[in-house]
Amino acid sequence: MSVVTVQIGQAGNQVGCEFFDALSQAASPDDVATFFRQASTNRPSKRRMESASDGQHGATASATVVAGSPPKLEARAVLVDLEEKVIASTLQRAKQSGRWTYPKGQQYCQQRGAGNNWANGYVTCGEEESDQVLRLIMREVEKCDNLVGFLILMSVAGGTGSGFGTRVTERLRDTFPKAFIINQIVWPFASGEVIVQNYNSVLSLAHLHQVSDAIIVLQNDELQSICTKMHHLKLIGFDHINKVIADHMASVFQRSFHCPDGTTGSMGQRVGRLGDMVEHLCSHADYKLLSLRSIPQMPEGHREYTLYQWPGTMRNLRQMLITNSPCEEGINWRVKVPGDRRQSRSDNFNVSLATLLVLRGTELDQADVSGFTDPALYTPWSPDPFCLLASPTPRAHEKSAALLSNCKSIGSALDHVVDKAWNMYTSKAFVHQYSRHGVDQDAFVDCFATVEQILAAYNSL
Repeated sequence: MSVVTVQIGQAGNQVGCEFFDALSQAASPDDVATFFRQASTNRPSKRRMESASDGQHGATASATVVAGSPPKLEARAVLVDLEEKVIASTLQRAKQSGRWTYPKGQQYCQQRGAGNNWANGYVTCGEEESDQVLRLIMREVEKCDNLVGFLILMSVAGGTGSGFGTRVTERLRDTFPKAFIINQIVWPFASGEVIVQNYNSVLSLAHLHQVSDAIIVLQNDELQSICTKMHHLKLIGFDHINKVIADHMASVFQRSFHCPDGTTGSMGQRVGRLGDMVEHLCSHADYKLLSLRSIPQMPEGHREYTLYQWPGTMRNLRQMLITNSPCEEGINWRVKVPGDRRQSRSDNFNVSLATLLVLRGTELDQADVSGFTDPALYTPWSPDPFCLLASPTPRAHEKSAALLSNCKSIGSALDHVVDKAWNMYTSKAFVHQYSRHGVDQDAFVDCFATVEQILAAYNSL
């Protein structure tokens, strides 16, 4: 099974490069078949690595490797930006790794940007240039033995990632109606990166929610907190934040195995699939926004001096979930899980619709996941809220865990952005810049209404 990654805009391309680099450092046969293929420059041997077949599509993907030498991998990816500089540096960064590269001719860029204007990226650039991007994506799809879906990496603060990325997502849905589409979006700083970022975020989310199967939301404020508290960085740049995003994403999307009865003892040979993830976490059409937490969180230089055991890891991650804490440090331990899901919860309690726990490393039999199966963590009408994936192969740490959750906490980030965007809109601030590209006041009001409905749904959990 194969997943085509589409990197759009500056953030999307930089995050994508770090994501593929993280996967390539511990590439397993399934990683190769899902996110990479064997680069054509290598001479294939008779030995083949085959991935598990996808039950839904009924086909098997495979990739050849060169015996006796490290494989040169080629990412299943298309790079898109309206300016050349970011794509050029991304290609160079991948080439320097020595482990993987991007495919030749699968990049699209222009000499102009979208000017941090969602309408410019979505309407003007989208109408003129989305056909060419779609042709590149279809060319990449033709190289897949068994397409499962698309992973789209983008930010929602600027113009290219948010506007053009939204248009490309809609075109993909029209062209591949049965493929899974997951958008990973970078949510802007609350303090502001771009003056119109709140407009761009509302417009993007309103459109993406209609066509995407799942939207993984990673918030810059939370990522910066990890860099400050856990990595002890004083001067934090986007390079640091992108590495944290990539580590979180790789912790979920690297190969793992399904545990059907919710315990590591039931880990079988069936690989966790993109479709399983979407169907479990986003079974209700009103709830598509996912939060991602991953531990341990520490600088590379501290790893060899730190001892992690499963009991502490499970306890910390569970408390991070119910308190909506992005970091292991400073967790609020005063928030308790009610004894019964019918009991009232405190205002600080983060109730979930569904969770997906991914465990990696040694001594998996010592990982007690019963704390995540507690019905009190979940909304009463969620019938099967917990899913477990596991792999005995460590990634960056001897023992690590990642938790992808569909939970109430995302509402606070939405509320902040909608409130700021509405205050600007009622003053008609910068609205003329969007109208000039074809996004009128009716379009704004429709998008506000859509995001308000999303916010109301999450606040009702």
